[in-house]
Amino acid sequence: MKKVTKLVAGVVLAASVAATAGALTGCGPATETYTGSEVTNYRGTNISIGVDVTVTDGAITAITIADSSVVATGDKWATSFNDGKEALVNSLIGKTVDEVKALTTTYTASENKLETIVSGATVSSNVFVKAVQNALNNTQVVTGEYSYENAWKPGNYYGIKVMVEVKDGKIVEVSTMEIPENWTNVTASWDTDGSKAAGVAEYLKKYEGKTVDEVMAIKVSKDEAGQPNTDEAGQASQGDFIYSGATQTSGRIILAVQDALADIK
Repeated sequence: MKKVTKLVAGVVLAASVAATAGALTGCGPATETYTGSEVTNYRGTNISIGVDVTVTDGAITAITIADSSVVATGDKWATSFNDGKEALVNSLIGKTVDEVKALTTTYTASENKLETIVSGATVSSNVFVKAVQNALNNTQVVTGEYSYENAWKPGNYYGIKVMVEVKDGKIVEVSTMEIPENWTNVTASWDTDGSKAAGVAEYLKKYEGKTVDEVMAIKVSKDEAGQPNTDEAGQASQGDFIYSGATQTSGRIILAVQDALADIK
């Protein structure tokens, strides 16, 4: 249920170092490919980049931007990034894994520490480098969402957006993201003291340490409109991931997290 424009999909930017010596004899250099991704929200806009990084004998030999959704008003950041990304990729080719891991990234443009960036796309450049670092650390950061129309207020929705960090197949962290003005996660008139809304951050810790497969196996019971059911069977369907007293909220979060995890490679 993602609504993020895909600007680059399957576009290969591979500046590779030839390593054919010994390949014909089966004694070539050790080569591995790692997948990583990173997401940040900059001025209300999600910037996400996924990469495949090839490492040969401890040095980066190729980088593929496998998935990118760099979106901004007028797509100016996307245009700048796409125009200059090849030089950014090439700036990392030949560096050792340790050298790339040691680079400092920031999502505050004025504090940029990278020597090579794409002019006009400083934050996107840092997201790209962080995605490469995540690949080398076997980490992926993905986003997901879940929503359905509010039956009492047409044109309004109940929904949630989340960011999920996964390392070595296990969830490191789940956090909520900004939602549109016509979306509601926890209804204020129901949550009169604000305790349920305030408790979401603590609830999200339930996911930490869980495997991707464990979370994807949850079958949230919901009605035809997509609203999580709150009856006994509905509560049971959420298992250990239920948010006591806020079954619909936890149902939406589970489904949003699953939406994010569907992008894990």
